[in-house]
Amino acid sequence: MIYIAVALGAEGKKIIDYYGLKRDNSIKKFQVFKNDRITLVITGVGMLNALAGTVFLLTPGCEKSDILLNIGVCGAINREKYSIGDVVLANKVIDRNNGVVFYPDMVFNHPFKEGTLETFSHVVGENEEILGDIVDMEGAGVAKGGSIFLDTSRIYMLKIVSDYLDGDVEDIGKIISEGMEKIDSWISKIENFQVEEEVLNWEDLDRIESFAEKMRFTTTMTNEFKSLMEYYVICGNPIDEIIDEYKNIEIVRKNEVKKIFDEIRRKVAK
Repeated sequence: MIYIAVALGAEGKKIIDYYGLKRDNSIKKFQVFKNDRITLVITGVGMLNALAGTVFLLTPGCEKSDILLNIGVCGAINREKYSIGDVVLANKVIDRNNGVVFYPDMVFNHPFKEGTLETFSHVVGENEEILGDIVDMEGAGVAKGGSIFLDTSRIYMLKIVSDYLDGDVEDIGKIISEGMEKIDSWISKIENFQVEEEVLNWEDLDRIESFAEKMRFTTTMTNEFKSLMEYYVICGNPIDEIIDEYKNIEIVRKNEVKKIFDEIRRKVAK
């Protein structure tokens, strides 16, 4: 099942129309639309609503192989980097309220731009101090709620740039509609990637843990590295190809860790 959380009815309408979803009138707490493949919830605006709506969405019968997407509009900081209507896949989500960071696993190749999503509990103006590349009011809430049920390799934030925080907002329905074909194509790709059984044996896991420790990966990096190796094996490649290439590298400086990790991620996802 593909689960989609949106904040606004205006964001949800084009997705509902695109997939031919029907409202489940038996549900009163949230507006929920579904068909045999997709279930969409309109959570309402704000991080708490997003968290509550996501937990409500996933509670009835979420399975390990399911996918959760947060689709919605966002404001962008850099006009040179992002254009109005660009679809941005968040590679990092920051909760502005408490500084908690969520790292989606970027296992799959994709056609979108990437960026850091920072979620605020209020409307953000262009003069506010911002750490991320793009901002919204729900992403961190969806990530937090989704991570209760799903692995980080099954949770994605897809944000469509609607403005540059100057109050001049593009038509939401128009830019969602224009991005749907590209989004649907990618969803179909990751939807068909299903891990039916454990693909890594104990020996593989032991090697992965030892390698991650030697490379000084953080816990988040180690978990993502495991997902990357699962994907690599399913694609018909042995994990030795990656581990043997890097196992003799001695990490001297802290910044080398992320550089090597990003290089491995690109090799696996290409």
